Amino acid sequence: MNTEASGQTEGMPTTPLSDSLPHHFDNGAIFHGFTAQCDACAGPIGVDQMTGSVHPLPGNRCILIAQAYCLRCGHLCHYHYLLEADGEMAATRLGSPGRAN
Repeated sequence: MNTEASGQTEGMPTTPLSDSLPHHFDNGAIFHGFTAQCDACAGPIGVDQMTGSVHPLPGNRCILIAQAYCLRCGHLCHYHYLLEADGEMAATRLGSPGRAN
């Protein structure tokens, strides 16, 4: 493993994201996961490829922090989302390491 890649993952989650799913909100809404796209090649990245966790917040919200290597191109992708379950489920992508906003 090169030092550049290991520097990118320092402090990032290593537990499978699926260990934090499904996430149940206080209002009964349930988040089962998502399929992401690679930031480099737009290839599909399934929840089964991701490591990460879900952190509950007050008010039917949570923060999802995850990462995954794209199987198509090998790029390390970072996913930081604010999930809100008031009415219809909404996801807002937050800034993350290695990704410009």
